[in-house]
Amino acid sequence: MATQPTTAPPATSALVPVAAEFNLDAFPTAQFNRVIAIQTIRMPGDLFVPMVQIVQLDPADAQGKSADHYKSNDVPAGHRALTARALSKVANAASVSFFDERRLDDGTDPNVMGVSLMARITLPTGLTITAPGSQLIDIRTWFGPATSAAEIAKFRKQFYANVATRAKNRAIRGVLSMKSSYTDAEIAKPFAAVSFAPNMANPEVRARFLDAMAPSVAQLYGPEAAPQLASGQVVELPEAPENDGVIEGQAQEAGPEPSWFGATAGTPTPQANRLPAVLREKAASSGMVGPATLPQKERLQAIFKPLGLKATADGLRIVFGLASLGDITGAHAQAVIEASVDAEFADLWRELVAGDGAPAA
Repeated sequence: MATQPTTAPPATSALVPVAAEFNLDAFPTAQFNRVIAIQTIRMPGDLFVPMVQIVQLDPADAQGKSADHYKSNDVPAGHRALTARALSKVANAASVSFFDERRLDDGTDPNVMGVSLMARITLPTGLTITAPGSQLIDIRTWFGPATSAAEIAKFRKQFYANVATRAKNRAIRGVLSMKSSYTDAEIAKPFAAVSFAPNMANPEVRARFLDAMAPSVAQLYGPEAAPQLASGQVVELPEAPENDGVIEGQAQEAGPEPSWFGATAGTPTPQANRLPAVLREKAASSGMVGPATLPQKERLQAIFKPLGLKATADGLRIVFGLASLGDITGAHAQAVIEASVDAEFADLWRELVAGDGAPAA
């Protein structure tokens, strides 16, 4: 069985090499609070690697106060409980996600608020582990008689946030199997949270990861710019062709601007039959993967609105072989958006639908 070095890792994060089994000996319980209940992690393959994130909580000051843990009458003697800030740190390190947040009460009583949500972590096997968290608070019974009216008013001002935070804390402790409180000695130790990341040493994983990033990068920064010449770099240009009868100094009349749907080499065919080929070529060269984005969908609505829903659906079936509008991908959307700048696009689309061309191969 492969084991890791027994020396303690740096207090930031450790990306460990892939092995059939990953042993947590590098993070002994005498030095770390492991946010995982097992000693050995069995990896199903080399697509993911375990990643141990180290979270160090802020120590208590001279008055015994800390932003990451606290002492109260509800906490056993010699123990401290983690605050929402500390639990959020550990949850982020363990890649916990949250969903299905909702209110439990019907909202008729202003003194009562209930919130529930779900916490989730995903293992490299694809198995998802979830845990619920909920909190119901009645202000009339939540505070003791010594609580001032100002404190109650402050709590009521952020009523939902206060209740939702407590529900979230319970979900975090549930999905990560954390204790409700820790001894003073345990609080002083950092927390080691295990999550799983794509193995970038695997060339297939790296290629897929970069493919998935390409559309986002293009949307943020635009298309890749042409390479710039380095300082002092000289580019040799080809020799100019003969003038072919053009008098020196006489301007040669430029031809008409080419159209994306104009004639190409070979036997001429009706222009409407060129539209599918142009759109498919643009979709294939876009490099985009996944469904269409919200900005793309909004742009498509503006493009297809004058054409009508039926013509839109029929055209997408003919060009891309889509069964419904909901099947359009980012590559399909980008091809249509780019081609729609041509003034002939709408007319060619109508001709294509009217001719009921053959579906895409």
